[in-house]
Amino acid sequence: MHIAITIWVIVASIRWGDWKNWERYYSTMLYIASANLLYQFFAQKYFILWEVQEELFLNQSMVVMLHTFVINPLAAFIFLSNFPDRFRKQIIHIIKWIIIFISVEWAGLNLGKITHSNGWNLGWSTFFVLVMLPMLVLHYKRKIWVLVVSVFFVLFYLYVFEYI
Repeated sequence: MHIAITIWVIVASIRWGDWKNWERYYSTMLYIASANLLYQFFAQKYFILWEVQEELFLNQSMVVMLHTFVINPLAAFIFLSNFPDRFRKQIIHIIKWIIIFISVEWAGLNLGKITHSNGWNLGWSTFFVLVMLPMLVLHYKRKIWVLVVSVFFVLFYLYVFEYI
């Protein structure tokens, strides 16, 4: 599944990504990769909420690296490359991407390629994606603001899931 997602997101980025202006999106692609690395740091031994599983010749660390450095940044790139100007279309765009992310996670759960633990579930994933997508837009437009808001959400999740 993770290999299929990687291939799909690469092909989709070639098809729908704004490669002529990729540098505009680069810092946001780094932001999403950094956020995933931060989660992996906290989750390493004590705070696992969701976890990707091994696949074929890829161990868990390799799957995490695929998500961190290929899947998530390219998904953010495609999402932002096609972000509309009009508010109503923005809402529809975000809803479409929520459905995409949650459908993929649902499939991963059912195929045993993703596991949830410590109170995390598909509802929390939906909330997370509902926050993450506007955060990507905010980072793209107002980098400093998103850093402040990100700290709030990190503390929120740490508190809700009793890490602090």
